Amino acid sequence: MHLPVDSYPERVDVPRKKSKTAADFSAELERDPEYQGRLARIQRAAEAQSEAAASDEQSLVADLRNAGIRVQSVYDLVNERTTPPDAVPHLFRHLDLPHLPIVREGILRALAYSHLRPAALEPLKNLFTELQVIGERWLAANAIATMASFSEVRDSVPGIEEYAALFKRGASR
Repeated sequence: MHLPVDSYPERVDVPRKKSKTAADFSAELERDPEYQGRLARIQRAAEAQSEAAASDEQSLVADLRNAGIRVQSVYDLVNERTTPPDAVPHLFRHLDLPHLPIVREGILRALAYSHLRPAALEPLKNLFTELQVIGERWLAANAIATMASFSEVRDSVPGIEEYAALFKRGASR
């Protein structure tokens, strides 16, 4: 049932608060001691994690430097340059050693380059089947997907079908 137009109540304008801008909100947070305390705790925790990772990866960085690969962190091979093939044996050796999860992630990400296929594909396939940590399995599957098609590894890498979508994305590489 529709009401005739003249039976609707008259429109009432309700005063609205002025919208808060991003600058206003940011200034408010700068003055909020509770927020500033939380921010300081988060920053201290991030610095501690960064220091722990730097300490943890010292032996890996030393191995890479001894092989003539100049890096300050394994993440240099992820963010600033591609991983040279000479680094592959050192990276795999360190995956067999205890390292913090963030360092292991960096190692697996450093292996995710197609030009490393001759040295890294078979060890990655073997490693994938051994890994138990879901995040690490994803990283290993991602690295495999940069080097091979899904049809190449479907039958030889148990469990890889769970990560088939990575190979579709990798087809354009």
